[in-house]
Amino acid sequence: FAIYMIHQSQSTRTEFQKEYVKSISSALCKANIEHVFLKGAVLSSTIYPVGTRAFNDVDILVSKKSIQKVKKVLYELGFLQGKYDYKKGVVDEFDQDTLTQSINTRGEMAPFVKMVDEKTIKTIDVDVNFSLNWKPDGSGKAVNHFLSERILTPVDDNFSIYSPKEEHLFIHLCSHFYKDSALIDLVKKRKVLDLYKFVDIYTFIQMYFEDINPEKIFDEDRKSVV
Repeated sequence: FAIYMIHQSQSTRTEFQKEYVKSISSALCKANIEHVFLKGAVLSSTIYPVGTRAFNDVDILVSKKSIQKVKKVLYELGFLQGKYDYKKGVVDEFDQDTLTQSINTRGEMAPFVKMVDEKTIKTIDVDVNFSLNWKPDGSGKAVNHFLSERILTPVDDNFSIYSPKEEHLFIHLCSHFYKDSALIDLVKKRKVLDLYKFVDIYTFIQMYFEDINPEKIFDEDRKSVV
């Protein structure tokens, strides 16, 4: 019964998040910003049945030259760059130093958040990545390659979002796992042991590897290396 209730809650949560994924996708397309969605935003609607793969953040990959345009789009949708304070029920916005430091020292912008206060979720969180690892300038060639070969992936019967093609998605799942294994602050938080990261890779292999040539993945990986 507990598992059933968790599944029902996650199904409701995922469907609500999906509506925001669709609205963000539409806004980015309208602004002519090349992008792809990553990880849970894609996997929860493709390799998993609804309700079996929850996700906390909507992860998006863009080129570094697009990040200010993306920020404008997200702010127009009601997002702020900050951290949600669960005790006070407010978003504490980051100061300019924090915003600049994130861009200069990491491969992503400071997180975006919007309060929604629904039954199964209090906020919609968005991470905007411009690198495939934790380095701010280390994978520009790879990002451009991923974006140039992006595909449309259905998230329901009437809407599709941009995602990496299957080979690139698998490469990203592996590189994301490595990233969380290589950064000491994430290791200390034991995030490298999160079971879903292993399950994502395993489930992806089960679904796609009969149709994907592993040599093509290695070839794509070599193309993506700076």
